[in-house]
Amino acid sequence: MSLISIIVPIYNAEKYLARCVGSLKTQSLIDIEIILVNDCSTDGSLELARSFAQSDGRVRIIDLAVNGGVANARNKGLEVARGEYIAFVDNDDWVEPDRYERMYRLASAHGYDAVLDGFVSDDGNGKILYSRPMTSRMCVLSGAQMIQKMFFGEGNALTPWHGIYRHSIISGAFTFQRVRAEDAMFNFEFYARAKKVCLIPGCSYHFRELPVSQSRGYLPPESIYSFRGVEACAAYLTNNTALRSLVADFDFLADRHLLGEYAMVARSVCEPDCPESFEQRRNFLQKIADSAYFRQAFEDDVARSRLGGRKRRFLSLLYKRWVGLVTCYMFAKSKWQMIERLLKR
Repeated sequence: MSLISIIVPIYNAEKYLARCVGSLKTQSLIDIEIILVNDCSTDGSLELARSFAQSDGRVRIIDLAVNGGVANARNKGLEVARGEYIAFVDNDDWVEPDRYERMYRLASAHGYDAVLDGFVSDDGNGKILYSRPMTSRMCVLSGAQMIQKMFFGEGNALTPWHGIYRHSIISGAFTFQRVRAEDAMFNFEFYARAKKVCLIPGCSYHFRELPVSQSRGYLPPESIYSFRGVEACAAYLTNNTALRSLVADFDFLADRHLLGEYAMVARSVCEPDCPESFEQRRNFLQKIADSAYFRQAFEDDVARSRLGGRKRRFLSLLYKRWVGLVTCYMFAKSKWQMIERLLKR
């Protein structure tokens, strides 16, 4: 058994993979396994991954026959992982050389179910854009306290690449769901079962900001990473009695989180690169306006009052089903932003 299994989903990452995997192969903690899950890449990613496996016996490759997305790729990695702890790294990111040794030593010495730290965002050329530490000093939280931290978005705690997770808590209990916000649902499940989670200061994960990402910018309205994903997350939170029993003020926290998700997805059709027609945008916004989960969350007076003024007014128009007005505004705004981009060239 390895100490840590590091799972890396790969899709068309030939440009970034050498730095990503190189940062894992040179970890000061030697007893690790690196599981590269190729999700039907059409570039040279698979060949590059195979070369890593030939030069380092700790590298294992899973070559998927059908493209299933990042959630499916992570699940396939979990199926074969042999580590005491699990870590996740995205194929265009990289980590500091002592990251997993520091985390494992803490976890093994104190019996922590997870050890997490922050991340640095950069442009891939050495320019630091911003950093998001998880904490300013080391602290130990319960699973319920981590769930509260997730709801408030502190340190971007929703993502799974912040550190290491005890494998035995995950194994056979839950997996990543193939919907948008799959990271959050995975973490909710983990922390609902975790006893001790250690947060440490510093940022040892490097998150590469790319021009196009499935988590930033335009989200195709009919894709699983958009409206249906938020609806699935809303159903999960609404019907989860286990989480409700763990966390004080759960309904308020869940409603506040969901309103933020609905706002982000709704505003995605305002992006200049959104290819949808006026009618397609209107139909998409109508789905949000008619959503029972959205309407229930918006009727939570406390959650609604905690929204920023612009976001609250925007969602209020959708709640009142003034979809035509919202669509006209957003359609015009997206076209103006496109013109501005062209003028800056």
